[in-house]
Amino acid sequence: MPSLTALLFAFHGGGRPEAILLWPQNLVLSLRLPGALRKFQVVHGERILDLQKNKNKNKNKNKKKKKKKKKKKKKKKKKKKKKKKKKKKKKKKKKKKKKKKKKKKKKKKKKKKKKRASLCGKLNPAVDEAPEPSIC
Repeated sequence: MPSLTALLFAFHGGGRPEAILLWPQNLVLSLRLPGALRKFQVVHGERILDLQKNKNKNKNKNKKKKKKKKKKKKKKKKKKKKKKKKKKKKKKKKKKKKKKKKKKKKKKKKKKKKKRASLCGKLNPAVDEAPEPSIC
């Protein structure tokens, strides 16, 4: 194992690591470095990736995310239009039901007039024995 002093970075200008790490294979270092460079998998004898490459990758990711958000907003507007159409159909159905109820009320009034029969010429059941007929 190399000493800790051999693993130090030599930073220049924008915080770019210029040292080659001599470290065992498949070991992940969690380093407190400026910018997007945080965790890398260090392979024995390889130079660490440049900061500029990581910055370009992050910029492309942010652009893709913004495009997806705009598409979602358009879909929400279409759903609101569909809800308004359904409300208009319900109002038309209610008006038809009111007209049917009015027709039924008129029929009931006619039936009541037919049921009323006159009592002319009929004897009173209480005074059935009397020879005199009932007066109309």
